[in-house]
Amino acid sequence: GGSSYLEIFHGCLTGRPPEVDLKLEKSVQSFLRKAIREGYVRSAHDISDGGLAVAIAECSIASDLGAQCELPVSQVRLDRLLFAEGGARVIVSTSAQNESAWLAFLKQFNSQNSSSVSLSKIGHVQAKKEVLITQKESNIIDLPLDQLKETFENAISRRLEIKK
Repeated sequence: GGSSYLEIFHGCLTGRPPEVDLKLEKSVQSFLRKAIREGYVRSAHDISDGGLAVAIAECSIASDLGAQCELPVSQVRLDRLLFAEGGARVIVSTSAQNESAWLAFLKQFNSQNSSSVSLSKIGHVQAKKEVLITQKESNIIDLPLDQLKETFENAISRRLEIKK
């Protein structure tokens, strides 16, 4: 409720904001800060305004790198998986060479804290200039990075032209 997706696609600016789990938020942020200090994190982006798909697109636009992601099979509606907003969720990229050490770091962090942090590997950064999001090997989003950049960079001017 109250998401950008709901407003843009359904014309509704309504709904209750997600409840904030302060204990989980503190654990996620603490983990992330420690992981950054230890050199495991190459990039991080919260999944709040616009949800997962928007965060992936913004990361790709900012880095000029593509992404290939496979969403887990879920009972959750696809639009919710892609666009649900909420706290304590972050997209993090690490180097492939550090993956084992990254997972060991997570295990050690969770063993030392009362509220654990969970990770799901959903994909990888790629030099190919496209954002590809799939589920069950079916393409959900397959867009060239240039198209995403153009849409992102001209969004405000397009909206102002519509309102004239």
